[in-house]
Amino acid sequence: MTKLKLEDVKAVTENDADFYYYRAKCIDVYDADTITLRIDVGFSIHTIQKVRLYGINAPEIRTTDTVEKSKGFAAAFFVEDKILITDVILQTIKTTTNVLDKKGKYGRYLGIIHIDGQVLNCLILDSGHAVEKYY
Repeated sequence: MTKLKLEDVKAVTENDADFYYYRAKCIDVYDADTITLRIDVGFSIHTIQKVRLYGINAPEIRTTDTVEKSKGFAAAFFVEDKILITDVILQTIKTTTNVLDKKGKYGRYLGIIHIDGQVLNCLILDSGHAVEKYY
């Protein structure tokens, strides 16, 4: 199975949400490529999960490298400005068998964030705050 590339992702609106998509609210931005969402999984059931933004790698905030840290904070502020306390649609990345949502090496779900008909992952890339990288 080939990896999903960000340029192949179609932006969706809230009306397009189906079983591969979840309504969610961003409640925290850890850094530019990791956010915490309150996810509506249906039937009035919600879960709070850390989600790693799929296909991007942003500078770290927790580092001793002052240049990288400065870039990391700028990137995180960019993301906060776009989605903190905002309703979004989470598109999860499925495993190769398409049965489970895929997790990264630190146990975070991998996701693509749709907001107002745009893909946040792509907005971060286009802004120069991250580079394209697939795990």
